[in-house]
Amino acid sequence: MRRKGQSKNKTLEIHTRRRTLERIGFVPSRKQYQQMNQLCTDGEYFCFLEKQSLTRSKAIIYFNNEYIPVIYDKKHKQIVTVLSISMLSDKERAVLKQEIERQAA
Repeated sequence: MRRKGQSKNKTLEIHTRRRTLERIGFVPSRKQYQQMNQLCTDGEYFCFLEKQSLTRSKAIIYFNNEYIPVIYDKKHKQIVTVLSISMLSDKERAVLKQEIERQAA
């Protein structure tokens, strides 16, 4: 008899919450996770970095007083993973720094 597995959305949520703890240092509650997803779904990125494929984008959101780089999947309308700032390329870090300075002015 075949075991019923978790849905793709639930698996993505678990992965994202684990990576947020590992790379940012806090575990988002289910409500916070949904708020992070909603920011991406509404296109309210702090800074858009690049389109990785037809469905995935790399962007930075400002959430919980932190800049959080994320990979967002618009097909599933969910964050695929969370990155740390050190995982960004030099060019992407420069874009983030420029955007922070622009917002401060």
